[in-house]
Amino acid sequence: IRVNCVCPGTFRSAIHDELPDSALDAIAAKHPLGLGAAADLVGAYSYLAGDDSRWTTGSALVIDGGYSAP
Repeated sequence: IRVNCVCPGTFRSAIHDELPDSALDAIAAKHPLGLGAAADLVGAYSYLAGDDSRWTTGSALVIDGGYSAP
């Protein structure tokens, strides 16, 4: 049994449709690479679902555009 997770940063989605642009700009300012898109997470999920991750367990893949960088 392998247990891993993907820890996404903020990316545009329908949940943000009602937010004013200024709110999204404030959120984006905290992400050095800006807001992501759902497509930016695909590689992490593909990796974990594929054979390349057969020796990976107990990992948290942080895909957050640099938000958590020191």
